[in-house]
Amino acid sequence: MSTRSLIGIQRKNKSIDYIYCHFDGYPTGVGAMLNKHYTNRSKLNKLMNLGDLSILGPKIGKKINFDLYNGEDQCLAYGRDRGETGIEKKTVKSEMHFTGTSYLYLFKSNKWHMCDNSIFPPKFKELK
Repeated sequence: MSTRSLIGIQRKNKSIDYIYCHFDGYPTGVGAMLNKHYTNRSKLNKLMNLGDLSILGPKIGKKINFDLYNGEDQCLAYGRDRGETGIEKKTVKSEMHFTGTSYLYLFKSNKWHMCDNSIFPPKFKELK
């Protein structure tokens, strides 16, 4: 079973670029990985450019065979690693429009914030 999440970065104009992540969306999974390995905007922009993910790893990594993934310490991306299309990052106008899955992670003010998607409108709290 998977726990889905969205990973986003808020831009200066308050819009949000985001990608989908299929596995381990809990705060102890994706949340902890983001807080530990993705606090640099440059690295985070590279993550956004990967598009939707099956698995978020500590490293962006390089192209690998999706079907032969064996727990490597890198991201497993639907586009780069499986050749899918239509998986590019998406953009919404504001936090109000950033919804749609179990957990939402948003990098804003140089810190990670989280929202359980059962709350609408989304109310983000700092991820610790």
